[in-house]
Amino acid sequence: MKKIDLLLIKSFLGPFVVTFFIALFVLIMQFLWKYIDDMVGKGLETMVIAELIFYASATVVPLALPIAVLLSSIMTFGGMGEHYELVALKSAGISLNRFMRPLLGISVVLAVAGFLFSNFILPRANLKFAAMLYSVTKQRPALNIKEGVFYDGIPGYVIRIGRKDPGAKTVYDIKIHDHTEDRGNINVLLAEKGEMYTIEDGKYLIFNLQNGVRYEEPRPAPGRRPEQQEFIRMQFDSYEMVMDLSNFSFEKTDENLFRNNHRMLNAGQILALADSMRHNDSARGAAMPKDLRIYFSFLSDSSLNKPIYQPPKPAAVPVLKTDSVKKPFTSKPPPKKLLPDSLKKAYQSRLLQQQKTEKSAQTASANKGKKTVAEPPVSANKKNNILPPDSEALAQAKAAQLPPEPIDTTAPTPFLSSLRLPVSKQVALVQQALVSVRNVKAFTNSQTRYRQTDRKKIARMMIEFHTRIVLALSCIALFLLGASLGAIIRKGGFGMPMVMGILFFILFYICLTMGKKLTEEMVVSAFTGMWLCIFVFFPLGLFLLHKANNDSQLLDTDNYFSRIKDFLKWVQTFMKTPQNKANKAI
Repeated sequence: MKKIDLLLIKSFLGPFVVTFFIALFVLIMQFLWKYIDDMVGKGLETMVIAELIFYASATVVPLALPIAVLLSSIMTFGGMGEHYELVALKSAGISLNRFMRPLLGISVVLAVAGFLFSNFILPRANLKFAAMLYSVTKQRPALNIKEGVFYDGIPGYVIRIGRKDPGAKTVYDIKIHDHTEDRGNINVLLAEKGEMYTIEDGKYLIFNLQNGVRYEEPRPAPGRRPEQQEFIRMQFDSYEMVMDLSNFSFEKTDENLFRNNHRMLNAGQILALADSMRHNDSARGAAMPKDLRIYFSFLSDSSLNKPIYQPPKPAAVPVLKTDSVKKPFTSKPPPKKLLPDSLKKAYQSRLLQQQKTEKSAQTASANKGKKTVAEPPVSANKKNNILPPDSEALAQAKAAQLPPEPIDTTAPTPFLSSLRLPVSKQVALVQQALVSVRNVKAFTNSQTRYRQTDRKKIARMMIEFHTRIVLALSCIALFLLGASLGAIIRKGGFGMPMVMGILFFILFYICLTMGKKLTEEMVVSAFTGMWLCIFVFFPLGLFLLHKANNDSQLLDTDNYFSRIKDFLKWVQTFMKTPQNKANKAI
C-alpha cells in the first residue's frame, strides 16, 4: 500500500468513527423520544433500560452506516480540498478517481459488512428488542401512593391516605376499599394512623393500622329477605393487612411470541416464507370456483330432491369390438312392422271436414244472392286451438323477437310457470336463488380480503428483504456522492460538510420512505419501490464525480453571484439601448 493511500485511509477513519457514533446517538434519541412515556414512572432497573437501549442501537446500525460514510467522505475530501492537497495531487498527475480508489474499497467492505450484520445479527437483535420493549410497555407503574388521592394501582384495592410523614413509614387518615370479590364497595376499612412498608424486595406491601373500624357486607344467604341480610362492623386497636405486589415485578416476555415475524428472519427465511405465502394465495384463488359450487343449489328443487333442469347429455359413442369389424353380417335383422300415423290420419280428417264446411257455406251464400261478401268462417283448427305447422313456427319466431320483461322476484316467471310447479314453490325457488347470489357475493368479498391481506404481508416481507440490500449498497452510492461533493465545495470540518451531508441524507431517506409506502400500498413492486433511492443517487454520484474531475464550479457561490451580476448588467444594457435610439432619433 502506498503512503498516499495510507494517508487517505487515516484521514477517513477518524471522521467515520465520530460521525457513526453521532448518527447512532441521534437515532437512539429518536427511539427514546418515541417510547419515553412507556418507560418513565415504572421503577425499571438500570440494567433493564441499558439492555433495551443496547438492542435498540443494534437495530439502527444499518441506517447509521450510510450516514457516517456520507458525512466522513464529505469531510475528508472537503478538508483536503480546503488545504489544496487535491490540487497538489492533480498537479502531480494523480487523478481523483485514482485517489478515491482505497476509500471506494473501504466503502465496499462496509457495504458487505452492513449486509452481513443485517442478515445475521439484526434478526436476533430485533427479536430481543421486540420482547424487551413489549415487557417494558406492559409493565405496571411503580407503587406511588400520594396524599389525598385514591390509588388503584394494586389489583383489587383502592387506597387513600390523608397525610404521610416525610422520610418515615407513618401514614394518617387511611381508607382502603377491598374489591377482591368484585362485588363493589362492600368491604371498607378506616384507620386513624398506621405504618406502610414493603418486604421481600418489594413483593408485598404491609399496612400496620391502628384505631380503626372495618365495615363489611357478607355474601347474601339464600332464602333471606334483603332486610334480613348480615352487616359486619368491627372496631380494632391494631390490624395488619398484606397486599401482593408481584404484578409490579419486571418479567421478560417469551421471545417465541415474536419469532415468526418477518423482521426476525434472515434473507433466506424471508424468501422461503414469501414463496410459501404466494403458493397459498395461488391455491386459494384456484380453489374459488370449486368452493362456489355449493352456493348454486338453486338449480335443483330441494323439496322434490331432483334436478329441475339438466343440460342435455352428449350422445354415447358406440364402442366397436375387434371381432365385430372382422366378422361380416350373416343375416339381416327382421323387418319391423310400422303402425299407421294416428296424428296424420286425424289431421287429414279434420282438413276434409273443414273443406266440406267451407264448400257448404259458399253454396248457401250463392243461393241467397246477396252482394255482400260473406265473412270467412272460423276454421275448426282455430276453434280447437290447433295451428298448422307453419303457423306455429311463425308464432314462435314472433315471440322470440319480443323484448324480455323485467322479472319480479315475488312472482313466478314464465320459465318457472312452464315447470308446472305451485306458485309458493316458484316464489321459494326465486328467494333461494337470491340468497345464493348474496352468499356468493359475500364469499367472494371475504376471499378477496384474505388474499389482499396476504399480498400486503408478502409486500412487507419483500420490503424488509430489499431494505437490507439497499442500505448496504447505499454506502457505496453515498460515498461517491460525498466524495464528489467534498472535492467540489472544498470545505472541511463540521460546518458546511455536515449541512450538505444532512441535506442529501434527508433526500435519500425521503426517497427510501416514499418507495416503501408505494410498495405497501401495492402501487409498485417491492424491487422498484425499495431500489428507487439507488436508481436516483447512484447516477447523481457519478454525475458529481464527473464534475469534480473537471474542476467544475458547481457549488461555488462566488461563481453564481458573478453570473447573477453579469445577468443584471445585461438587463440594464438591454433596457438602455431602446432609450438611446429614441434620443438619437429626436
